[in-house]
Amino acid sequence: MLVELLFPVLGGATFALGLGYWTRVRLRDERRWECRRQAQLIELAAPAATGCLVLWHILEDLQAGGLAWIAHGLAGLPLWPLLGFAALTIPGVCVYILRHLRLADQLRACSRTDAQVSEAQVLLDTLSAEAGMDAPLLRRLLTQKPVALVMGFRRPVVYLSSWYFEQLSVEQLRPVLAHELAHVARQDNLLAAIAAGLSTAASRIRLGRRAYKGFVRERELAADEMAASLTGQPLRLANILLKVLEEHVPSGDACPCATTGEDFEERLEHLIGLHGEVPGPRPTVPGWRLAVTWLAFACVALLCADLIPHCLDLLQQTP
Repeated sequence: MLVELLFPVLGGATFALGLGYWTRVRLRDERRWECRRQAQLIELAAPAATGCLVLWHILEDLQAGGLAWIAHGLAGLPLWPLLGFAALTIPGVCVYILRHLRLADQLRACSRTDAQVSEAQVLLDTLSAEAGMDAPLLRRLLTQKPVALVMGFRRPVVYLSSWYFEQLSVEQLRPVLAHELAHVARQDNLLAAIAAGLSTAASRIRLGRRAYKGFVRERELAADEMAASLTGQPLRLANILLKVLEEHVPSGDACPCATTGEDFEERLEHLIGLHGEVPGPRPTVPGWRLAVTWLAFACVALLCADLIPHCLDLLQQTP
């Protein structure tokens, strides 16, 4: 019995660790932002999914009989790992969404539209048409701190603080608007909610913390690159970032746009590197390929956790 309990634990831990290192190797040479984001989400999901599968097998082995429907449920479809995975991830997703919606209501109460916003809205509409997407609504946030962010999921709203309208002309706002439009196009708010739920269990281990930090950092780099592709002005966006950095914007969890000084430096280096060779759209990954990849990892995890215990059962039944 001890061996049967030990093998699922060791197998699950080995699989999670191997998957973590596999994503590290993949991220080392992968340039496509979609593939990098996919690998980071898989890395975040691995600890919770593997732990639930291991727990399922432990419950199977510890089940001593008595009620037939319990034994049938434990030995049937993988209901327990699905329920366990949902219990670990859904609360984190819900908490993030509730905080996001509450912050969106607060920002809407502290914002307005005016003549400058109307002019910038025309520019935002033009950029949206060039990107082939619907234009989000633009509002002016009544604060003198440099704040630019996108709030909302189905109907996103772009908020720019008064600092931007006072320090920059409407035409100079083009790179900033393109950056925020990139967040809308990439559905970063929705994916951030999913990543927050997955990180509930992954944050306990080093690889999970690194994956979540990389996910948050690289969504800004990807938005910068898409903005440079739309406007052809990476250095102008870099100059605006320098002005923002001079204002010493504090970082904190309450603001989704918060960025540390090291992240600003990385973004500046990335934008300077884009100068002279403005990238076009990176190759996208078909949705069916992403779905097949996730399904394949789920099947591999199920088989790895299930193979050794059942092989031991067969060996014990062999005369």
